[in-house]
Amino acid sequence: MQGSACAKAFLTLTAEIHARSLVNFYCSYADRHMNLNFMRHVSERERAIQQFVIVKNKLMSVFNASVL
Repeated sequence: MQGSACAKAFLTLTAEIHARSLVNFYCSYADRHMNLNFMRHVSERERAIQQFVIVKNKLMSVFNASVL
């Protein structure tokens, strides 16, 4: 009888540890996924801003050349 109680306790602890490790894995996966989406959004925004700055600089150089 003691052996089966010990085995049940071991299986319960093993299942709990396994469940916690799965939760931790999926939480870290979700964090990485959110961070990747955020970084992708930031890099897309930076590219758009960079294109705007290039166009603005070209327009300013044309304007300055025409004024001088």
